[in-house]
Amino acid sequence: MKRVLMIALLGAAVVTSGCKDELDEQLAKALAEHDKKKKARGSGGGATEHNATGDDPSASLTHTALMAAKQAGLRQGSFEKAAARPYGATQCERGEIEKLDVLICRYAEAGSAKGAKAKLQAFVGSATTGAVRVRGAVAMVVADRAKSDLKGKGINKLLKAFGGEG
Repeated sequence: MKRVLMIALLGAAVVTSGCKDELDEQLAKALAEHDKKKKARGSGGGATEHNATGDDPSASLTHTALMAAKQAGLRQGSFEKAAARPYGATQCERGEIEKLDVLICRYAEAGSAKGAKAKLQAFVGSATTGAVRVRGAVAMVVADRAKSDLKGKGINKLLKAFGGEG
């Protein structure tokens, strides 16, 4: 909850200042500091455990999505918790990146994420374009409901930055 508030406050600051680069820098610093504190609390200051894909299982889904957006050069949005049960996940968050509807879910294991592709595809529904990508135990679904990415270039950039397989 603190992370969502922090992101919202930084977003409000950039709207008033009108400086996207400054927000990116502030957001990256704030997220890095938050993650450093979380790792220090959760593991007694030592290294955190990583799963087979190299992902930090304690990293928030919002952080994962926003870092993919930043790497892809897309405008970052805000995320909030979403229902995980329809997708067979343990946790999901939903938000918007560059007018694209994004769902990112964490599964108990990588095999569960791969097995949930059909359920995740339902999120795309009747959107103009959309795709599902799985990286380890985390899956990202992007749908263009606003018809702002008709050729799928933004979706492709975001999913490529996220990594994994389609």
